[in-house]
Amino acid sequence: MPYAVLIKGVVGLLSGDRDAVESLVSEMPQGRQEEFNFDEAVAQISRRDARQLEDTQAQMGVFLRLCEDPNAETVEAMIRFELETSAKTCKLFLNSWTDTFKKVSEKVWSLADSSAKGQCAVSRLDRFECKGPYSCAYISEQRVLNKEGEGVIPCRELEETAFRYTHGEPIYLNCSIMSWF
Repeated sequence: MPYAVLIKGVVGLLSGDRDAVESLVSEMPQGRQEEFNFDEAVAQISRRDARQLEDTQAQMGVFLRLCEDPNAETVEAMIRFELETSAKTCKLFLNSWTDTFKKVSEKVWSLADSSAKGQCAVSRLDRFECKGPYSCAYISEQRVLNKEGEGVIPCRELEETAFRYTHGEPIYLNCSIMSWF
């Protein structure tokens, strides 16, 4: 199936243009043609966020121009669209782990096992520093005790920066799209 037909069909589906969609469906294998339900597809699309539909239509328009007239200008327009979309997208990464912490003072909990490990003798110094029972900062830190060691990466090149994770103040992000990966 030619890409231009596919893109015109998607744009038609997004805008409710039955003729453009029927042109796309006629290019599909016979079994897929019989399965396709225009009204159901339009109903599914109508449940999407209007901004997402606008972005998808704009993207399909850029791709369609590229298919119809592949030149430096249309390639540049496609790259620009993708870069602009990426620039306004915030990506959320969630991590989870399991460790055991022990209380070392009234306000500090540290890793129960921070013994040095490996050829570089890396010691984890992760800890929670608390101001109250529900207000704690998490500090992720490691120290390299054998900087002369040679692992996969030379030990002297391993990072020793402490990262502090806190909560409380809101963070304002300059993004209009949230991606989960």
